Formats: sequence, structure tokens, C-alpha cells
Amino acid sequence: MEDFIFYEGQPPADYTNHFIHSLFNEQQHLHLQAITGWHSYYIANKKHKHVLACIHFHIEDRVARSPLKNPFGSIDISNDIPNLVLFNFLEFVTSSLKEIDVQKIIVKNPCNVYHQDHAALLQTFLFNLGYAVQEAEVSAVIDITEKDFTNSLDAWENRKLRQAHEADLTFKLLSVNKFLETYSFILACRVERGYSLSMTIDQLQRTVETFPSHYLLFAVMDEEKIAAASISIRVMPDVLYNFYSAHQHTYNHLSPTVMLIEGMYKHCQKNNFRLLDLGTSALAGKPNFNLLDFKLRLGARPHPKLTFEKHF
Repeated sequence: MEDFIFYEGQPPADYTNHFIHSLFNEQQHLHLQAITGWHSYYIANKKHKHVLACIHFHIEDRVARSPLKNPFGSIDISNDIPNLVLFNFLEFVTSSLKEIDVQKIIVKNPCNVYHQDHAALLQTFLFNLGYAVQEAEVSAVIDITEKDFTNSLDAWENRKLRQAHEADLTFKLLSVNKFLETYSFILACRVERGYSLSMTIDQLQRTVETFPSHYLLFAVMDEEKIAAASISIRVMPDVLYNFYSAHQHTYNHLSPTVMLIEGMYKHCQKNNFRLLDLGTSALAGKPNFNLLDFKLRLGARPHPKLTFEKHF
């Protein structure tokens, strides 16, 4: 255990990362949320000069948040970290934040299946350190396998998929240059149903321009007209996250979102993704059962996505 050390700030410049960063924990992505106010913590192996884990908090008004605005933050960690080191690190981070007069810590974890090797340990250790669940959400996630998309598809949704194909709708991967058109389409569909989007077009465009290879635009087309569209994010090398999606109400009878997800599933198969995350399903802090059930009929499995909170 003596080889492992904890850093607040930045590790030495000659240390190299030996763990997978989620996109939302990249420094550039953090600075798109806020230029200042960040406190970062790392685990390193001083013998091999490897950085093995990190967590970032934005501190304002004595509240430390990981993340500030993104769908999740929390810890990115190597699978080689011993359990005792992970616990001690979480204890170190908690104590360090308390020492700088933080009164509340908020940690929004990703969906459990993202880090399946240590998600249960992380949650248990947070409980052990006095954290409580502040918010519990359900993520619907499709496992990417060699099987055809329709193998796990509900019979009703399979029928809608066939109807969409028979109507000559087509799936298309759009160029990132189509971002404005895609965002505007999704926003119009949401407004039509009385909803909005969490990010403005300018906010999201800055992020897309900074990480163009991580943002994928998908659409179901009726000739040259968009029937359904998705703005998706490669949040980890093997995880595609359906960030925003919608379909035009005039295509309700064809349910083009089913074809949209089919196309995204096939894209994931071809590009070595492990998971297709369809996101959470909530309305006014409670499960949106209509949306959740629809995602499960597409072959998704439910997984918890928990936000922890600790008060001093």
C-alpha cells in the first residue's frame, strides 16, 4: 500500500495516466462548465509514476459538486486499485473538503453498469463515510452484443419498426456540421410537447466544437425530412450516451424512435461499443413510467444512477 499516494491539485508532470477518463472528467470539459472553482484529487503509484484515479469538485458557497452541470462526475479509477486504497482515498477527499470549510458534498455517480467492477464498492464506501442518497434515478441501458437488435425487441415495437421500414424511412449518421439543424429539430419537438432542453444551443455548440469526435448525430429520414433525431455522446471509449432525442409528432404512427435506436445499436456494434445508454426517465423527480417502459421494450435493462450527498 505504501506505493500509493494521494494528491490534491495536479500530480507531477512526469506521471502518466493509467485509467480511463470519462469525457465529463476531462479538464477541457470541466472548464466549459466553469473556468475557476475546481479542486481535483488523484491517486498515484509513486513507484511506477502512474496516475490511477481522479475526482473533480467545483466549490461555490461552501458546496462541493462533482460534477457542476454534467449528467455525472464522480471518480474515474483503474481496476488495479486495491479496495483499501479506494476507501482511504474517498476518506482523504472527504476530509480535505471539510478542511477548506465545505459544508456539503454532492457526488453524482454514473449509471452503475459503466464501472461495473467497482460501482458496488464505491457506493458502499460512500455509505460507510456518512454519505446518503440524495437522488435515485433509473438509467435504461442496452448491452451491445452480436445479436440482432430485434432479438430483444418487444413485439409491438418490432411491428412499428417493420412499418417504419415499409414506409421507406431510413437511418443516417449525420455530419457534426448538421448540429444546428439537429438541435433545432429536437428542441422544436420538445417544445411541441411542453418540454425544454437543459442546455442552450450556444452552450452545447461550444462543447461539440471542443470535442467534435465525441458527439454523434443520428437521424431517421423521410427522404430529405427529419422524422427523428439524436444527439449522442461517446462518454467513454465503449459507452454511447443518448443525450437528446425526439421525433416529430406527425410520425407517431410509425414510432421512428425505434428505428433510430436500431440504427444506433448497429453503429455501436460496428464501432466496438459495450453499452448504449438511453438515459434516465424522470418527471418532476419521479419515474416517467411511460418513457421508462418504452425504453425497456426496446431491450434496455434498468440500472441505478445515484447521487450522494454529505453534510458537515
